[in-house]
Amino acid sequence: MTAIPQERRLVTAIPGPKSRELQARRTAAVAGGVGSVL
Repeated sequence: MTAIPQERRLVTAIPGPKSRELQARRTAAVAGGVGSVL
């Protein structure tokens, strides 16, 4: 059995742009005392 080479390339920042956009929306809409798990 031959091994399949695995490669991981990071092409965007972590968290990605969509996650940052969702977090910004949440921060604007939810009170500061509410916790967040992302």
